[in-house]
Amino acid sequence: MRLLFRLVCAVALLTPLVISAENPPETNRLFRFPTTNGQQIVFCYAGQLYTVAKEGGVARRLTTGPGYTSFPRFSADGGQLA
Repeated sequence: MRLLFRLVCAVALLTPLVISAENPPETNRLFRFPTTNGQQIVFCYAGQLYTVAKEGGVARRLTTGPGYTSFPRFSADGGQLA
C-alpha cells in the first residue's frame, strides 16, 4: 500500500514537469537590426529576414532554413541586400 501511495505521489509531482517540458513557454522574438534603402525596410525576426514597404503593410519573408541571419545591409545603390 505504501508503494502505491509513493507511486501516486511521484506521478502527481512529476506530471507538471513533463507537461511543461512538452509545451515550453513561447520566447520573446523581437524585430531586430532594421535597415532601409528608402523604399523598403528589412529586419530580422526569429533568425530570418523579412521585408516590408516603408509605408507599412504585410511583411514578406526573404529567407528560410535552419540558419540564423542578422545585420542585413543594403548595397550603396539600394538594389541588393547582403
